[in-house]
Amino acid sequence: MTTFGRLLDSAIDGSLAPLLDDGGFHRRSRRSREWTRDNQLQVRVLPDSKANDPYSGGAFTLEFEVSADGRFGHKLAGRVLAEQLLNPQQRARFVAKRNALAELWGVPPAAHLAVIPEFLHEQYLRHFAAVSELEPQFGMRFRTREEAGEWAELIARELPTLIARAETLSPRELYLGSALEW
Repeated sequence: MTTFGRLLDSAIDGSLAPLLDDGGFHRRSRRSREWTRDNQLQVRVLPDSKANDPYSGGAFTLEFEVSADGRFGHKLAGRVLAEQLLNPQQRARFVAKRNALAELWGVPPAAHLAVIPEFLHEQYLRHFAAVSELEPQFGMRFRTREEAGEWAELIARELPTLIARAETLSPRELYLGSALEW
């Protein structure tokens, strides 16, 4: 497991796991990043395996999946990313957290940029610039346990609403990539 994976697990165990456990969700194992309730709803923390840069940090997404048959991760229908369940006010809080971290981190040194192919510079530097909207398939980036914990705490505050919205989704409809209004 990567250092970022350990930081993420520590943050999850500190903020999200107790809330999900108290909400009737169960994990397959203590190290699992998936919680299931009543074989109808699953919440997954998905680390980005390619996000392991010392300057742009690690990243993860939060995914929800509803199921009619208790099978998860085998289909695209019934799946939704957390940002699709946010209303405009919630979305603004996630944008603010993302931008606060980008400002805190600043731009990486020129020596680090020199080892990144030039054609990727624009894409890479987006991690360090403020945005007005969340990027598609928004990854919650972090470099420290504290930053991962801040994301987990923000998610924890919104989690009851996100779960309630996810429960209204159809397990037979494709949602990924679609804009949902709340």
